[in-house]
Amino acid sequence: MKNAITNKVTGFTYIEVLFALFITIVVFTMLPLLYKSIVPLKHQSNFASSIDLEFFARDLTEELLLNKSQFFNIENRGHRLKITNKEKNIYYEFKNRKIIKTINHSGNITLLNNVIEAQFTMLKNKRMKLYVKLYNEGTYFEKEIYF
Repeated sequence: MKNAITNKVTGFTYIEVLFALFITIVVFTMLPLLYKSIVPLKHQSNFASSIDLEFFARDLTEELLLNKSQFFNIENRGHRLKITNKEKNIYYEFKNRKIIKTINHSGNITLLNNVIEAQFTMLKNKRMKLYVKLYNEGTYFEKEIYF
């Protein structure tokens, strides 16, 4: 009997199969939630105008704070912002579905395109609010920026 042939069958135990099935069920139940949360972020990250809006906000903040602007005024029923420095006058104006930057009434720098509506509003304590409504590929994007 010492030389009896023993067949060792290797395979998964019942506990291992249940554990693998549990992991599979957890992954499959999380997939719809993951998809539902990623699709809006994908749409927003592909929205190029939001990047342009961030660059515009950075430029306006730089002009207001870093260059130590002494005075700013809202003109033309909220469609134009005038910033006065020691050396220059800077204008941000909503015109022809664009927001345009002009320095000392010369040159035009287009900062934002496809702008449906833009409104500069003066708030308390020398603060300003900008309401912008942008259009891109059939969708509208509204944003309020406080300076």
